Amino acid sequence: MADISPDGWSHAVRLEKLAPALDGATNILLLDAIGRCPPEDCGGAPGYENLLEILSDPDHDEHEETLVWCGGRLDPAARRAGRRAAGP
Repeated sequence: MADISPDGWSHAVRLEKLAPALDGATNILLLDAIGRCPPEDCGGAPGYENLLEILSDPDHDEHEETLVWCGGRLDPAARRAGRRAAGP
């Protein structure tokens, strides 16, 4: 587990196997993930839960404003595999 954010999120990373690096690769490649990360500055776990609640209710007073704030549709189950992790 690693706490790598100011909102106090903890992330579990499971290394399943090591493979030879791809030619010219200097970063780690994420092959699969469960769910997506929450938007920046959403207020930690309680704020993210609130955000999802607001977005799931089109009649909520803050629905449209929150939708704009998070850049449109937010699917918490969406995967973003194939991204390279930041590195030197």
